[in-house]
Amino acid sequence: MCRLEKEMLVDSHCHLSAEAFPETEIPALLARAKAAGVARVLCLNSANTGEDLAAVLALSSRHKAITPVLGYHPHEASKVDEPALRTLAEALRRGACSALGEIGLDFHHDLSPRPVQREVFAAQLDLAAKLRLPVVVHCRDAFDEVYAMLAAHVRDELGVMHCYTGDKAWAKRFLDLGMSLSLAGVVTFKGGGGLEEVARYVPDGRLLVESDAPYLAPVPCRGKRNEPAFVVHTAARLAELRGVPLEVLAVSTTACAERLFRLAPECIDSRDRTS
Repeated sequence: MCRLEKEMLVDSHCHLSAEAFPETEIPALLARAKAAGVARVLCLNSANTGEDLAAVLALSSRHKAITPVLGYHPHEASKVDEPALRTLAEALRRGACSALGEIGLDFHHDLSPRPVQREVFAAQLDLAAKLRLPVVVHCRDAFDEVYAMLAAHVRDELGVMHCYTGDKAWAKRFLDLGMSLSLAGVVTFKGGGGLEEVARYVPDGRLLVESDAPYLAPVPCRGKRNEPAFVVHTAARLAELRGVPLEVLAVSTTACAERLFRLAPECIDSRDRTS
């Protein structure tokens, strides 16, 4: 198992409220993450329901290692109405969240009509601007439209392209816009989908690393339920591609997470509030 000597890495995107993670397993899961060198995880809701928003906030209230990020995924945009947006706004205010996400457009699966996805994405970009929160953006086969909508909502609090899978040319455009990029386990897969070039190109201070657990387990954990501890394998691959020690990559990506999500460095630990 790849690991860091001390807790210094931030998993910038996971879904610990998903059905794949029974709540009784969360303490052991966080302990494994801590042992691997992962100090903090940013947890996003897994379903577009008030109950799941509340579940993420409850997890973050019980475990200091968990920082909440709330938003409505484009897959279920057709279920998002004005009351749902009000529920989200209230949860964001109540939970002292670090970002709004994951939001965006998915024209690959098209599980919600595209006009509805655009409407819900725009509404959440407006909400993020109102609350002065960065955004965590999902983009599948919709780079042109996502870029245009982000450009139309330029503000100080930009955000991150989650699980980035585009090419270097699109990476440059999003970086120039002010977005950071987060790479997940896909970069460890054979061929990497061209992400090796992107991994080398993104400058320090604009690159994050994520597990996207329970999805996209990295090599050598493919086929397993992904979890935050495995993000160290992704970080190790990024360090290899960038020609730096793993510890240097961890410091750089953690600094990016601290800046973007306004995480206090002294809070980057995994002490359980119930312990």
